[in-house]
Order: sequence, then structure tokens, then C-alpha cells
Amino acid sequence: MGLGEPSVLLIGTLDTKGPEVDYLRSRLHALGVPTLVMDTGILGEPLSIEPDVSHADLAEFGGTTLEALQQAAAALHRLLLEAQDIVAHQRWGPPLVCPFK
Repeated sequence: MGLGEPSVLLIGTLDTKGPEVDYLRSRLHALGVPTLVMDTGILGEPLSIEPDVSHADLAEFGGTTLEALQQAAAALHRLLLEAQDIVAHQRWGPPLVCPFK
């Protein structure tokens, strides 16, 4: 299955949904449908499947690295946990952000 022939593009986070994407790919192949698999996962390595476009290749195409994306995701996760804690402690007080006055 080359990159030049018409194919179905399967895009998935293969670090968590690899077996599911692999199942879809196998069903399409059984019907004679060519596929390309693109990995958009940043949490770890693909499970049960080898992508045609890896997560590292995709990050590079986007002008960054997989490591930078992983660091950004970790920072966002910490930010969301902090925001959740702030909101939990502001239950009875005025809202922290009021866009209209």
C-alpha cells in the first residue's frame, strides 16, 4: 500500500486506541480497501499496530517535536488540575472571572 494510491486514512491515538484502529484496518483490508494509518497519540508508543505516519513524523511536520508536545500536555494537565482546585474553593464566593460588568 503505497502513498500514491487512493486509500482510507485512519487517524487515531495509537498509544491508547491502537487495537481498535488495527481492527478497523484489518476489516478494510479484508474488503480490499487500502489504508494509511496516522498516529496522533503523544502519551506513549503505539499499541498493536505500526503506523504509516508516526507521531514523531507528524510532530516534525507540524514544526515541533514529540517531546515538546508531551511537555505541553503535561503542563496543560497541571494547569487544569490547579484550575479545578481554585474553582472548588470558590464555590460560595464571587466568580473569579466575570466577562460582563
